[in-house]
Amino acid sequence: MAILLINEDNLETGLDLAYKSFNQSANTFLERHGLNSEGPASKLILKFSIAVWCAVIGALFTFPGLRVARMHWDSIKACSDSKFLGLFLNLNFAAPFFLTLLWLRPVAKHYLTVRVFNNMQVPIMTENAFDALRIVLIVAVVLLRVALMPFYLQAYLNIAKRRIEEQKREAGRITNKELQKKIAAVFYYMCVVALQYVAPILLCLYFALMYKTLGEYSWSNLFDTQGIVSDDEECPAGSKPLIPLGEDDSVLRSAQEITLAIGSLKQVSTWFPEPPI
Repeated sequence: MAILLINEDNLETGLDLAYKSFNQSANTFLERHGLNSEGPASKLILKFSIAVWCAVIGALFTFPGLRVARMHWDSIKACSDSKFLGLFLNLNFAAPFFLTLLWLRPVAKHYLTVRVFNNMQVPIMTENAFDALRIVLIVAVVLLRVALMPFYLQAYLNIAKRRIEEQKREAGRITNKELQKKIAAVFYYMCVVALQYVAPILLCLYFALMYKTLGEYSWSNLFDTQGIVSDDEECPAGSKPLIPLGEDDSVLRSAQEITLAIGSLKQVSTWFPEPPI
């Protein structure tokens, strides 16, 4: 909720523009079907719903986050001899924070796309190149996390060794079956730990690629230096011409009506931002 209350001038979420586009498309869709409405929901209700959804997702990923933090600490101690590997591990742990800074306009976008530095006539990057850079960095962080996944899982498996060492320092006796259960519990939980590590990564990758597709961004925009918008669209926003409905064939007519309804719903639920001038 605190993030949603921040002004769009500081935090680039695109929520206001997306809500305006969705509201206009919904009004057009309802008027076409003879329904009068000012909109499906107010902006306050929409923000509240998004806040509740984010809270639920955050609650679900709280324990996996603690698990990854523990594995990171153990992997850092296990790889203390290799400074190069330790650098990548720390970079992997801090990468989500740096990615979040890219959506703060005064911190990242203002300096790279608006401000003109000394001995320069234009900003460092265009808005298209900056948007493509954010998506590329997300994919790069996902690949880095996947590459470092064996080290984190090995750090989790080292818990078995630590349990044996703790058992040696404890007073009293323990049967072989109880000791085997303690060690086997670590390996039985291995699949859950791997899922807790992979699931947030795949979710972030999915949302990043969806953001690229719905925003009509292109990988080639990363090398855009003049701000020229390409005429070729990866996902055309225009609707396809409708096939005339037949009078005799009722099956074909029903199929065309369903196709028309699905196309209208796609136009309502899809946001295509206007290209920069």
